[in-house]
Amino acid sequence: MSREAGAIHFAERIEAAIETAPDPLDAILYRAVEAREQLRLSEAVSLFRRYVGERPGDFQAWLQALELAYMVGDDALHEQALAVFRERSLNDRVVAIHYLVQAYRTQAPQGWIDHAYRLATRWPDAVFVQYQIHRALLWAGRVAEARAFHDRLLLMDLPPQGKLVLQIRQACAEGRVHDAVALFEEDAEAQNNWFVLGTLSRTEEAAAALRQAEIENGTHGLLNYLLYPQFDARQFPSMVRLLERERIEIREPTPIPFACG
Repeated sequence: MSREAGAIHFAERIEAAIETAPDPLDAILYRAVEAREQLRLSEAVSLFRRYVGERPGDFQAWLQALELAYMVGDDALHEQALAVFRERSLNDRVVAIHYLVQAYRTQAPQGWIDHAYRLATRWPDAVFVQYQIHRALLWAGRVAEARAFHDRLLLMDLPPQGKLVLQIRQACAEGRVHDAVALFEEDAEAQNNWFVLGTLSRTEEAAAALRQAEIENGTHGLLNYLLYPQFDARQFPSMVRLLERERIEIREPTPIPFACG
């Protein structure tokens, strides 16, 4: 199915769901999903805010609210959603992962590091909890502490590309540029890995990798990159048009602090 056909199929199904929703709250949820899929991001944020206000137990809706709030720069909703995730993170491994993915992006280290260590103890065998803590510590400049997580993760069942990213991040953070480049050159898949290319400061190659995603999938292919502080939306015309249409401020990218120089 082509992207265009898929969009038509989705529109038909979501409209039917809205029309047959068992109650008004369900209709709000479906309208929020529709708005996000159709890249009406500001409207989607507003609808998800209304929905979770009425159904605060819906984790998937909170996740949408958390991510969309970061994309559009709604700091108040993002902090509210992050607090929900933090509260639940000791009881749910998946919630813990999402909390760790987001916390370092908007909060100073003192706001999340102690809790990250609590999560490390609570979920010692959860590979992606440990992986996200490693990245967050590097963003916070805690390179020596991150090294302990790096070494532990190498003994865990981390997928090959995750292990590659882990090792390159740590090598760059420790100033071992030669080691990072050697790891990169030994792995053919890494040549188009935006995360790896950015960590190696190969900015033009990283942008080229995402331009291919933009060509193949349109703006939808770039949308989730708005969740990364190092993403520079100004390099992609379709993303600039979207953000301007939605009246969303195009934020300055934050350089990766541990990138190879």
